[in-house]
Amino acid sequence: MHEDLAMGEIYVIDCENLKLDIVLKITPVLLKQCAFVFENVHSFRLHAIHYINPPGYFHNTITLLKSMLSKKLSERVYSHKTIDDLTKYIPLDLLPSDYGGKQKSCKELAELWKQKMFEYKDRFDQLESMKINEELRPEKLQNDELLGYHGNFKKLETD
Repeated sequence: MHEDLAMGEIYVIDCENLKLDIVLKITPVLLKQCAFVFENVHSFRLHAIHYINPPGYFHNTITLLKSMLSKKLSERVYSHKTIDDLTKYIPLDLLPSDYGGKQKSCKELAELWKQKMFEYKDRFDQLESMKINEELRPEKLQNDELLGYHGNFKKLETD
């Protein structure tokens, strides 16, 4: 897939319609699990996470998330009150027209991705039909509840 080539990812999360009841459901345990996934599981290099239009009550959540990330990753989390502040990091040429940028709107971009997924329908159907030989699966490890899969790690003993 040509679209699968990326040097890293930049997330822009619009919090304009974020409700307080959703923020109250974000627990420290959930944030710690998110931090673990970003640091140890996420396959792409995370260049930045930009929160735009965050309500005042979301500031503490962002601060808590940053405290749970490594120093390197926490320096890549930004909060912007306006789009103008975001454009200091991401040029308007790359932003959707919904945010004053020069690209297509978010709705148009989503539709393009849907079309692209239909182009690769045969590939996805083939992947869907593949089966796993459960007899080859490694033994269950302790503390696997977060990732949901098991590895084959052996203990090394040195003299």
